[in-house]
Amino acid sequence: MDSDEGSKKDVTLSRRKFVKLGAASAVAGSAMMASLPSQVMAEASKGITGKQTLSSLPNKIDNTVYQRFHQKNTAFCQAITGTFPEGRQALGMLGSTSNELGQRTLDKAISDAGWYIDSLIADGASTSSPDTVAYARDNETAPERYDFSSPEEAAHYVKKAARFLGADLVGITPYDERWTYASFYNPQKQKSLPPDLPFTPKSVIVMAFEMDYEAMTTAPSGVSGGAVGLGYSQMAITGASMRKFLTNIGYKTFAAGNDVALSVPYGMAAGLGEAARNGILVTYEYGPRVRIGKIFTELDLACDSPVSFGVQHFCETCMLCADACPGHAISTEKLPSFAVNNECNNPGVSKWAIDAKKCLLAWGKTKSDCATCVTSCPYNKPDFWHHRLVDKVNRLMPGPVHSVMREMDKLFGYGNSFDKKAVDLFWKS
Repeated sequence: MDSDEGSKKDVTLSRRKFVKLGAASAVAGSAMMASLPSQVMAEASKGITGKQTLSSLPNKIDNTVYQRFHQKNTAFCQAITGTFPEGRQALGMLGSTSNELGQRTLDKAISDAGWYIDSLIADGASTSSPDTVAYARDNETAPERYDFSSPEEAAHYVKKAARFLGADLVGITPYDERWTYASFYNPQKQKSLPPDLPFTPKSVIVMAFEMDYEAMTTAPSGVSGGAVGLGYSQMAITGASMRKFLTNIGYKTFAAGNDVALSVPYGMAAGLGEAARNGILVTYEYGPRVRIGKIFTELDLACDSPVSFGVQHFCETCMLCADACPGHAISTEKLPSFAVNNECNNPGVSKWAIDAKKCLLAWGKTKSDCATCVTSCPYNKPDFWHHRLVDKVNRLMPGPVHSVMREMDKLFGYGNSFDKKAVDLFWKS
């Protein structure tokens, strides 16, 4: 990274420092707005956000070839068992330290601190399927049920409880067996398990947890790893707490992190966001800077609908995440397709398939959880004016706006990865 990019990063890392770019923002904003047709700007001024409710998932699904995913096929499970030996070596690099900013003992200490609660109450659940304190599946349920007047009332109380207990975003969707793993897997014991659940859920409560913006700007580093770990720890805390809340009022419930079922389809079905080129759920509020937890319950809840706010169309042009990925694990094809890379992808869904093995190898290369695909995404940035302006005109005039948004990210220094100054600024801010 050259010194010019480093200087731009200096002024954009802190939200408080953004005001220093006010003059430049005004000039860029005026140029952008002047380039848009008057009809488009008239529509944007009406408050259109581009957020549209859908009747089904935004991704096309070919049910004739779709197959449920076997958990043993995740790159992590293969690495743990040794069937993907290069991946096992990559995982072994995550705890190593050096004198380099981002990899110092200090930086790795904050990473371990972020993961600490997850390691205590949900150890292994991020990559495998054993019951844990946080995600125990067979739970004692109170004999007397609290009766809600309607599924709508129940959903209101459940969402309030989830937000109170730590979730930043909450959506609800019906249980869909397609997203449950075809078989569970314990990589420590190298044993496949049937996808037996303690009951058939009626509803799935999907929760998103924001990761700290300034910590994530340091990616890939121990500091950004701490933000990721803290997200998992909060997933475990809120998941366990929500399970207790719902079993206390008489409804069978269990929580899940990455185990049990695919998180991104459930996040889309619950109206939290869309799947992006980087394979991550992009939310309207926080972009891809979230972790996803799930609650499975027999309580009948009013459900949310999938939404679209133009993420897929934007990803067709942007490709910043693919450019930033040190493992070249992200597709550079313009359009999503049904193509898969290997057994780490399940067939039948139109998407940009991530090469999970290359992704995991990049973890070893960077000695961290990487996260450059999160940091580089234009939707990752805080809620600044030009982000929302693009949202408003995204659907009305996608092509030119997408190019402007990508270039404005470069101008303002957002999305820079491998910038060691970001680590120093995180600790000094």
